[in-house]
Amino acid sequence: MSAPIAVLLDSTRVRAFVRDANGPMLEIPWDPALPEAVISTLRDTFGTPSSSVLVLGLGFLEIARPELPPLAFEARREVLMRDADRYFPIDGEIAVAWTNGVAFAMAAATLDALVRAFDMLAPVRAVTTIAHASLMARCDGIFNVDAGRYEHGQLTIAGDLLREARRVPGSVQTTQVARAIDTPTIVRASLALIHAPGDQLLLNVQLSDRFATRRRTRWLRSSAVFLAALVMFAWSADNWRERELATLQGRIATLRASAAPALIAQQRLLRAATERAMLAAADSVTRVGAGPATVLAQLSAVLPTDAFIQRLEWDGSVWRIDGSANDAARIVPLLDADLHFQDVRFVAASTRFVDGSRQRESFSIAFRTRVRNATSSSGGVHGAP
Repeated sequence: MSAPIAVLLDSTRVRAFVRDANGPMLEIPWDPALPEAVISTLRDTFGTPSSSVLVLGLGFLEIARPELPPLAFEARREVLMRDADRYFPIDGEIAVAWTNGVAFAMAAATLDALVRAFDMLAPVRAVTTIAHASLMARCDGIFNVDAGRYEHGQLTIAGDLLREARRVPGSVQTTQVARAIDTPTIVRASLALIHAPGDQLLLNVQLSDRFATRRRTRWLRSSAVFLAALVMFAWSADNWRERELATLQGRIATLRASAAPALIAQQRLLRAATERAMLAAADSVTRVGAGPATVLAQLSAVLPTDAFIQRLEWDGSVWRIDGSANDAARIVPLLDADLHFQDVRFVAASTRFVDGSRQRESFSIAFRTRVRNATSSSGGVHGAP
């Protein structure tokens, strides 16, 4: 299947071009009433094109400047089709194109016959006029174009706008003002209409529906391709993520194995540092008179002889003793009166019980030790809170 072709249809000849300026081109006479006769010649020259664009010359078109209110393009086309007899000398349904206040029309049946004929060569993707093709090629000036057998057409284009389109009696005469149009350039420019919206096309009701359906189908197909590509991208991204994760996990395992001796040494260093800090703290506590042996000795000196300590705890700041005595209530005042202790208080209720023949009471008391000064005065040892 070869590239798309653009076909210019005049009343007496057919000219066909491909997009490439160096590609094949063909010009042959024809009878518009028998369009099928040129199809085999076109096929011999161009093979089987993937698609085609038809450009209608002024010989097929009626021209008018209808006075219409400001309307959207589709609404303007509907008005021209509905009231065709007001603007064009054509019986029956019409196909119409519009640009800058100039309307072009032809019999819808004639256009349908041409489209059916050229569909046998390649699917017709767009139909436009020579005036619209000239605008697409960005022509500027006054140009002579083919029209009917005994007349020629004239297009006036300025500033990318069609100022005038008319048919003039007589054969084409090139002057300094009106010059021949570059037919290959403008016809090749019309190939851009294959995917263009309908505002630059010559359409009747059937073609309008056909091209709209084709645009929707193309949009749906493009959406499906996009979604498939999106799914493939997500799948590829997920596979890439899995591969990267496996690679990173492998590197982590390798680095962990190589770093294992260093990590073990670091842990041993941290344990040594912790033990050193604990020893330093214990030594500091002992120097300020708050070591376990010192506290236990002082408790032995202060507590009554009937008191027994069953548990001694220290959390680094507060001491706690659990035990029993004949009279647990008198222990708190005794400890509080000693200069070595402060913040003495019960932390649990006392319970009475019988031990042999004697009644005893449990106690759970918390306190803090006073920090001892490093020097002693002549008056003895002094405590500083």
